[in-house]
Amino acid sequence: KLRTRDSILTKNGLHGFEVYNLKYKTLEIMNSLDLTNLKMVKLLGGEPLISPSLLKFLSQIPNPEKVTLLIITNATNVPSKDIIDKLLEFKQINFDFSVDGIYEYNDYQRVGSKFESIIQNIKKLSNLFQGEHSIHSVYSTLNIFGLDKSTDWFRDNLNLRISIDIVNNNILSPFHSPNWFVKEVLSSIKETNPHKIYVENLFKQKHSFDNEKWKQLLEFVKITDNLYSTDITTINPLLFGQIQNQDVNVS
Repeated sequence: KLRTRDSILTKNGLHGFEVYNLKYKTLEIMNSLDLTNLKMVKLLGGEPLISPSLLKFLSQIPNPEKVTLLIITNATNVPSKDIIDKLLEFKQINFDFSVDGIYEYNDYQRVGSKFESIIQNIKKLSNLFQGEHSIHSVYSTLNIFGLDKSTDWFRDNLNLRISIDIVNNNILSPFHSPNWFVKEVLSSIKETNPHKIYVENLFKQKHSFDNEKWKQLLEFVKITDNLYSTDITTINPLLFGQIQNQDVNVS
């Protein structure tokens, strides 16, 4: 799936586009475009670094020495030497690494993920490609108590720009949680944290307790902990206490 923006389409041709999944007919669509003046490509979704179509996609971009790539990746894998060599032909490679907190906060939310391995990959990719790299973390009701310490860790250990977001719509959103839970979340974030005001404003704008979604969340945690042999107490003992104190029907 390929999307262009009017702001980067000019009478001189296409200047940039976004790719949401290399599994779709992106390569066919590219053949119909004038990429002579291409300056920027953004790769998202489907974990582009492990896509079997990545090398062919990169090879179809003319004049790579004039093109900057922004790649959104979870950094669970380092690409092959062939892909690395091809990426080195480009003007600049910028990575936006998606890591949902440090250690158990990331690994719990992203089942099967290993934080230590991810950090090794981030350091390797950052050293290989001297671009403008960043870390982006998404916090849900599950891992949100790791926001403050994760921000500190990323700042102290990685020389990368840090951005965050909070799950908004589904049952994992802390915006549906009880008032007492919100109070605990906000008090867990230091006043000196650069994201403190942003988080407070989000809760002011979007928080509305939804008892049904809160119950669904507790049921979800109980079921998935049993399914994946995980334990919410490692990152969020408050939720564990709620599960213990409520009769949640998981049948």
